[in-house]
Amino acid sequence: MASLENHEALHFIPSALLGTLDVVNDNPRYVTTTRWVDMEKLDPEVEKTLDDLIERFTRETTKWVNVLDRRELRSYCIGDRYREMRDALVAGTFGPLPGKYAPATGLQARMWKAALQVASSVQSNRWRKAQSEALSELRKRPVWSTLSDAERAYVRALLNELTDSFFYMMNTGNPEVVGSWVKVEEEKPQKPKQKTKAKAKAKAKTKTKTKTKVKEKKFEGKRFDLPDAAREDLCDLIRHLVHEHLGRTPVMSSARTLWLDTGCVDVLEEILESVEKASASSKEEAAENTATAAESKAVDAVNAVKAKASGPRTQYLNIMTTRKGQRVRVPLKGFVPGSLFDGKPREDNTMKLDASTIRIIRTERGFKAVFQHDFKTLDPLPVPPPKTALFEAMNLPATMKLLRIVGLDLGVTEVFTDDDGNHWGGSEDYVVEPGRHRKGMMDARQDEAANGQIKTCTGYMPGLNALMRKFAQYRDEKLRRRNELRDQAKNTKDPVKRRNIEKNNLGSKAFDKKCAAYKAAITQIVNRAINRLFLKNPADVYVLECFGSSFDLSGFSKKTRRYLSSWVRGLIRERICFKCSRRGVKVVEVAAAYSSQACPVCHAVDHRNRSGDHHGCDFCDHEGDSDAVGAYAMLTRAANPKFRRFMTRESVLEVEYGLHLAYCAKNGLEPLPEFKPRVHKRSS
Repeated sequence: MASLENHEALHFIPSALLGTLDVVNDNPRYVTTTRWVDMEKLDPEVEKTLDDLIERFTRETTKWVNVLDRRELRSYCIGDRYREMRDALVAGTFGPLPGKYAPATGLQARMWKAALQVASSVQSNRWRKAQSEALSELRKRPVWSTLSDAERAYVRALLNELTDSFFYMMNTGNPEVVGSWVKVEEEKPQKPKQKTKAKAKAKAKTKTKTKTKVKEKKFEGKRFDLPDAAREDLCDLIRHLVHEHLGRTPVMSSARTLWLDTGCVDVLEEILESVEKASASSKEEAAENTATAAESKAVDAVNAVKAKASGPRTQYLNIMTTRKGQRVRVPLKGFVPGSLFDGKPREDNTMKLDASTIRIIRTERGFKAVFQHDFKTLDPLPVPPPKTALFEAMNLPATMKLLRIVGLDLGVTEVFTDDDGNHWGGSEDYVVEPGRHRKGMMDARQDEAANGQIKTCTGYMPGLNALMRKFAQYRDEKLRRRNELRDQAKNTKDPVKRRNIEKNNLGSKAFDKKCAAYKAAITQIVNRAINRLFLKNPADVYVLECFGSSFDLSGFSKKTRRYLSSWVRGLIRERICFKCSRRGVKVVEVAAAYSSQACPVCHAVDHRNRSGDHHGCDFCDHEGDSDAVGAYAMLTRAANPKFRRFMTRESVLEVEYGLHLAYCAKNGLEPLPEFKPRVHKRSS
């Protein structure tokens, strides 16, 4: 039986190689914290004010979404270009909306500017989604195989990001150059100051008139030398696909969110009485000492009492209203992390917190505030060093910095499997010791064990696939029943019966709550799997499949399978990218075609190599776990420059066959005449 060679050595790569890989995550610019509003302490008038602000903000956002949907204003949703529009509106120099802008909703300047920013983000996400879906559909059509490399590059350049050339193309143009319009401001010649009228007249006679240089626009980008007819046909096809996936203009009437920046809201905390008493007593005691010692001791006493204070912290928001100088007080439950204190008590017996953008969201339970904090520090993983004996034999330079890299294969029965064959996020048995709680998935037996009524408690915790199947089954059955009731209400001639069905049987509160509970449980499994991976198999770089993963939920409707597959695939990718970014760990994606069908030893690709969870190669007799083989393929492909993130199946097959020929030449074997791959249901 063939075996893998130098598996441990593949886990370490030179740091210089990281620049050649397709890294898909960056360090986060901010992190979020959620706190609920204390509805018991919230004044009813303040609650009405918040509802009114949310309603006004929604109307203002809807207006800007419609404004940015105009052909001539679409490009203002690119990046931070909405700032140009905002500044022009304030100055009264914005052509399509002449005069200084005064919102009909009555919002103050900071709030309508935030609404403009949200509208720009909504339109930007809408166009990017249409671009991505249009490119994905075009690549599946037969016409894609007939395009030349230059034509494919032209299509990708237009659909990979939002640029002025893209919107120029959407407005029935056929751009030769793909890139971004760049504003070039040429300086006007400065005239010297003239002290007297006589000198000014004398200079005016001899000086020639200079033309005023106006702002010009210069187009910079990549030029594609394509025939006019080919470029026109491609642009017509792209426009058709983008409009097909773009849909209607988003309607913001159902939104229940209020965005506030640092100028619209203050986050304050009341100083506890115990802190004040400690401060007073420390000052009296310090009066006997020197001034320097007194200040130091007073500060230490205040900090010590604050840290050990038994009373609850009272934090609240001071939110701007439609009237200048008037703010409303909104109490919060819990507390924002203490690291955000500036440590300076105010005159009104409060302490100000440092926070950036805040969202106030209206839910069925009340209001909740989502804080966004600037990300400042990393929490690196304790990555083990390479084995000395192994790397001494390789004679590597002493100055070479090595990074540990681990390949991951997204699975069906578990979240993922690493290249060592360890499964993360699958079903497992749990044991609860007395006095210890397991949050999230508690039952009566666990409560008894936690309270010490019984010694220990054992049970079964479902994995990712089990929960997904329960979710799919519940969703399919519930939607089927709701469709039957909807048909009854539609076909009945009794208006009272129709009204009762719509009121009592077609509500969405219980359904949404149950779906949210399933989603929370699935998210918990994904987070737990990633945290355990960090603990047991830390690395500097993790390698994932480029396309993610499709999940086999046979027996359920096509719509439900597609919904759950895309949602969980995006959830796993988002969580691992975010958690790795928080720790300075990089996530790399590589091509995933035939990763489980290709033998990791001889690189023979055959659909018969894989049978469920077992991988067995008929050419070299290598056997192993199919998910571990896929993860090992991710590891080796990341180190091979011939494999890239976006590759066609034909290109992957060609590289694998080249590796197979090299293996056969090295071992004096007769290579296979052809490969027999098959499109696996997971990669569809």
